[in-house]
Amino acid sequence: MPTLPLALKIADVVSDAQRRRRRLDIAAVASLLLDAHPEAGHSLTEIADTLREEVASQGILAQGAVAMSR
Repeated sequence: MPTLPLALKIADVVSDAQRRRRRLDIAAVASLLLDAHPEAGHSLTEIADTLREEVASQGILAQGAVAMSR
């Protein structure tokens, strides 16, 4: 279950961005989450894609792109 803490943090970040009505920098947040949760075993691209999907489903504005996987 090493993915669960990462999933919860993604949900928190998206919820916070929605509540504050702030644009979310996908690349920066994905990098921070990867550094904070290496035990999850996901790549930077996977985390960014998940963030992007969650942001889109909530109608939150996003910026930034992840050019390469770590």
